[in-house]
Amino acid sequence: MTNVSNDFKFTFSANHKAELIAYVERIIETTKAQVQAKRDYVKTHLEIARTTLTETTDPYDQHIEDINGEADSKFANTLANRDLRMQIVEDLTECYREAAGDWPDGLVLERLTNAILEEELYSDDNYYVKHTEYPILNERKHESRTYKDVKPEGLETVDSGGKNQRKPTKRKRGKYENAFVDKHTRSKNRERRKKYVEFTKVQPVITRWITADGELSDVKPEVAE
Repeated sequence: MTNVSNDFKFTFSANHKAELIAYVERIIETTKAQVQAKRDYVKTHLEIARTTLTETTDPYDQHIEDINGEADSKFANTLANRDLRMQIVEDLTECYREAAGDWPDGLVLERLTNAILEEELYSDDNYYVKHTEYPILNERKHESRTYKDVKPEGLETVDSGGKNQRKPTKRKRGKYENAFVDKHTRSKNRERRKKYVEFTKVQPVITRWITADGELSDVKPEVAE
Protein backbone atom coordinates (compact mmCIF):
# COMPACT_ATOMS: atom_id res chain seq x y z
CA MET A 1 0.00 0.00 0.00
CA THR A 2 1.25 3.46 -0.82
CA ASN A 3 0.74 7.10 -0.06
CA VAL A 4 2.36 10.04 -1.80
CA SER A 5 2.87 13.47 -0.19
CA ASN A 6 5.54 16.01 -1.15
CA ASP A 7 7.62 13.31 -2.90
CA PHE A 8 7.30 11.00 0.12
CA LYS A 9 6.03 7.60 -0.91
CA PHE A 10 5.46 5.02 1.83
CA THR A 11 5.39 1.36 0.82
CA PHE A 12 5.55 -1.46 3.35
CA SER A 13 6.30 -5.12 2.76
CA ALA A 14 6.87 -8.02 5.15
CA ASN A 15 9.88 -6.22 6.64
CA HIS A 16 7.71 -3.29 7.66
CA LYS A 17 9.60 -2.42 10.90
CA ALA A 18 12.93 -1.87 9.15
CA GLU A 19 11.21 0.10 6.43
CA LEU A 20 9.46 2.24 9.03
CA ILE A 21 12.81 3.09 10.68
CA ALA A 22 14.24 4.05 7.29
CA TYR A 23 11.29 6.36 6.56
CA VAL A 24 11.56 7.95 10.02
CA GLU A 25 15.28 8.60 9.53
CA ARG A 26 14.61 10.18 6.16
CA ILE A 27 11.89 12.44 7.58
CA ILE A 28 14.12 13.53 10.47
CA GLU A 29 17.15 14.23 8.28
CA THR A 30 15.09 16.09 5.69
CA THR A 31 13.33 18.12 8.38
CA LYS A 32 16.59 19.18 10.01
CA ALA A 33 18.12 20.21 6.69
CA GLN A 34 15.11 22.16 5.40
CA VAL A 35 14.35 23.86 8.73
CA GLN A 36 17.97 24.95 8.93
CA ALA A 37 17.83 26.20 5.35
CA LYS A 38 14.80 28.31 6.25
CA ARG A 39 16.60 29.69 9.31
CA ASP A 40 19.62 30.59 7.22
CA TYR A 41 17.38 32.31 4.67
CA VAL A 42 15.71 34.44 7.37
CA LYS A 43 19.02 35.20 9.09
CA THR A 44 20.70 36.29 5.85
CA HIS A 45 17.87 38.61 4.86
CA LEU A 46 17.66 40.07 8.36
CA GLU A 47 21.36 40.94 8.20
CA ILE A 48 20.78 42.65 4.86
CA ALA A 49 17.84 44.56 6.34
CA ARG A 50 19.94 45.75 9.28
CA THR A 51 22.56 47.24 6.98
CA THR A 52 20.07 48.93 4.65
CA LEU A 53 17.55 50.34 7.11
CA THR A 54 17.57 54.07 7.82
CA GLU A 55 15.46 56.36 9.95
CA THR A 56 13.19 57.08 6.99
CA THR A 57 12.45 53.44 6.18
CA ASP A 58 9.75 51.24 7.65
CA PRO A 59 10.16 49.97 11.23
CA TYR A 60 12.48 47.02 11.66
CA ASP A 61 9.67 44.88 13.14
CA GLN A 62 7.76 45.22 9.89
CA HIS A 63 10.79 43.94 7.97
CA ILE A 64 10.95 40.94 10.26
CA GLU A 65 7.32 40.08 9.54
CA ASP A 66 7.84 40.53 5.80
CA ILE A 67 10.96 38.33 5.76
CA ASN A 68 9.26 35.62 7.78
CA GLY A 69 6.30 35.74 5.39
CA GLU A 70 8.62 35.40 2.39
CA ALA A 71 10.37 32.45 4.05
CA ASP A 72 7.03 30.74 4.72
CA SER A 73 6.08 31.09 1.06
CA LYS A 74 9.47 29.99 -0.23
CA PHE A 75 9.57 26.86 1.96
CA ALA A 76 5.84 26.06 1.84
CA ASN A 77 6.42 22.81 -0.10
CA THR A 78 9.24 21.56 2.10
CA LEU A 79 9.36 19.95 5.52
CA ALA A 80 10.19 23.38 6.96
CA ASN A 81 6.41 23.84 6.70
CA ARG A 82 5.09 22.32 9.93
CA ASP A 83 1.59 21.67 8.59
CA LEU A 84 3.00 19.67 5.69
CA ARG A 85 5.39 17.89 8.05
CA MET A 86 2.54 16.86 10.31
CA GLN A 87 0.56 15.59 7.34
CA ILE A 88 3.49 13.46 6.18
CA VAL A 89 3.95 12.01 9.67
CA GLU A 90 0.25 11.23 9.84
CA ASP A 91 0.35 9.54 6.42
CA LEU A 92 3.33 7.44 7.52
CA THR A 93 1.71 6.22 10.72
CA GLU A 94 -1.58 5.46 8.95
CA CYS A 95 0.18 3.46 6.21
CA TYR A 96 2.16 1.54 8.82
CA ARG A 97 -0.97 0.75 10.82
CA GLU A 98 -2.67 -0.62 7.72
CA ALA A 99 0.38 -2.74 6.86
CA ALA A 100 1.32 -3.97 10.35
CA GLY A 101 -2.08 -3.93 12.01
CA ASP A 102 -0.82 -1.71 14.83
CA TRP A 103 0.59 1.75 15.44
CA PRO A 104 4.36 2.33 15.60
CA ASP A 105 5.92 1.83 19.03
CA GLY A 106 6.41 4.65 21.51
CA LEU A 107 10.05 5.33 20.62
CA VAL A 108 9.23 5.85 16.93
CA LEU A 109 6.30 8.09 17.78
CA GLU A 110 8.52 10.12 20.11
CA ARG A 111 11.09 10.66 17.36
CA LEU A 112 8.38 11.73 14.93
CA THR A 113 7.00 14.12 17.55
CA ASN A 114 10.46 15.62 18.01
CA ALA A 115 10.66 16.09 14.24
CA ILE A 116 7.38 18.00 14.31
CA LEU A 117 8.75 20.20 17.13
CA GLU A 118 12.10 20.73 15.39
CA GLU A 119 11.92 24.55 15.56
CA GLU A 120 11.31 24.57 19.33
CA LEU A 121 13.56 21.72 20.43
CA TYR A 122 16.56 22.86 18.41
CA SER A 123 16.08 26.61 18.25
CA ASP A 124 19.22 28.64 17.50
CA ASP A 125 17.87 31.58 19.53
CA ASN A 126 20.19 32.10 22.51
CA TYR A 127 17.26 33.64 24.40
CA TYR A 128 14.64 31.11 23.28
CA VAL A 129 13.20 30.59 26.78
CA LYS A 130 13.01 34.34 27.41
CA HIS A 131 11.40 35.07 24.03
CA THR A 132 8.88 32.20 24.19
CA GLU A 133 5.81 32.25 26.40
CA TYR A 134 5.62 28.46 26.69
CA PRO A 135 9.07 27.11 25.76
CA ILE A 136 9.60 23.43 24.98
CA LEU A 137 12.97 22.13 26.18
CA ASN A 138 14.91 19.18 24.82
CA GLU A 139 16.91 16.96 27.18
CA ARG A 140 20.09 19.05 26.99
CA LYS A 141 18.31 22.33 27.69
CA HIS A 142 16.31 20.75 30.49
CA GLU A 143 19.41 19.33 32.17
CA SER A 144 21.17 22.69 31.97
CA ARG A 145 18.32 24.23 33.97
CA THR A 146 18.21 21.61 36.75
CA TYR A 147 20.31 21.49 39.91
CA LYS A 148 23.22 19.14 39.26
CA ASP A 149 24.20 18.92 42.94
CA VAL A 150 20.72 18.03 44.25
CA LYS A 151 19.51 14.46 44.03
CA PRO A 152 15.82 13.91 43.20
CA GLU A 153 15.15 12.54 46.68
CA GLY A 154 16.63 15.72 48.21
CA LEU A 155 14.51 18.27 46.36
CA GLU A 156 12.36 18.81 49.43
CA THR A 157 15.25 20.79 50.98
CA VAL A 158 15.40 23.29 48.10
CA ASP A 159 13.60 26.56 48.79
CA SER A 160 11.64 28.70 46.32
CA GLY A 161 14.81 30.65 45.47
CA GLY A 162 16.65 27.51 44.38
CA LYS A 163 18.98 27.41 47.39
CA ASN A 164 19.55 24.05 49.05
CA GLN A 165 18.71 24.38 52.76
CA ARG A 166 19.76 20.89 53.81
CA LYS A 167 22.04 20.49 56.82
CA PRO A 168 25.66 20.93 55.76
CA THR A 169 28.17 18.13 56.30
CA LYS A 170 31.89 18.50 56.81
CA ARG A 171 34.31 17.14 54.28
CA LYS A 172 37.07 14.94 55.64
CA ARG A 173 40.57 16.32 55.15
CA GLY A 174 42.97 14.52 52.90
CA LYS A 175 46.38 13.14 53.85
CA TYR A 176 48.29 16.22 52.70
CA GLU A 177 45.80 18.57 54.34
CA ASN A 178 46.19 16.79 57.67
CA ALA A 179 49.98 16.97 57.42
CA PHE A 180 49.82 20.71 56.71
CA VAL A 181 47.46 21.33 59.63
CA ASP A 182 49.57 19.24 62.02
CA LYS A 183 52.78 21.04 61.08
CA HIS A 184 51.40 24.53 61.66
CA THR A 185 49.23 23.60 64.64
CA ARG A 186 52.13 22.07 66.56
CA SER A 187 54.28 25.15 66.12
CA LYS A 188 51.43 27.37 67.30
CA ASN A 189 50.79 25.07 70.25
CA ARG A 190 54.41 25.39 71.36
CA GLU A 191 54.09 29.17 71.35
CA ARG A 192 50.80 29.01 73.24
CA ARG A 193 52.22 26.59 75.81
CA LYS A 194 55.26 28.81 76.39
CA LYS A 195 53.10 31.87 76.99
CA TYR A 196 50.78 29.93 79.25
CA VAL A 197 53.63 28.63 81.41
CA GLU A 198 55.07 32.12 81.69
CA PHE A 199 51.69 33.41 82.76
CA THR A 200 50.81 30.67 85.28
CA LYS A 201 54.17 30.03 86.96
CA VAL A 202 54.73 31.30 90.57
CA GLN A 203 55.40 35.01 90.52
CA PRO A 204 57.07 37.05 93.29
CA VAL A 205 54.65 38.89 95.58
CA ILE A 206 55.31 42.60 95.72
CA THR A 207 53.95 44.33 98.80
CA ARG A 208 53.37 48.04 99.05
CA TRP A 209 51.98 50.20 101.83
CA ILE A 210 49.98 53.34 101.86
CA THR A 211 51.59 56.08 103.84
CA ALA A 212 49.82 58.67 105.97
CA ASP A 213 50.01 61.01 103.02
CA GLY A 214 48.07 58.51 100.88
CA GLU A 215 51.04 57.53 98.71
CA LEU A 216 52.36 54.04 97.92
CA SER A 217 55.63 53.02 99.53
CA ASP A 218 57.85 49.94 99.37
CA VAL A 219 58.83 50.52 103.03
CA LYS A 220 56.48 49.46 105.74
CA PRO A 221 55.62 52.47 107.87
CA GLU A 222 56.33 52.33 111.55
CA VAL A 223 53.33 52.00 113.76
CA ALA A 224 53.31 54.16 116.88
CA GLU A 225 52.92 52.22 120.13
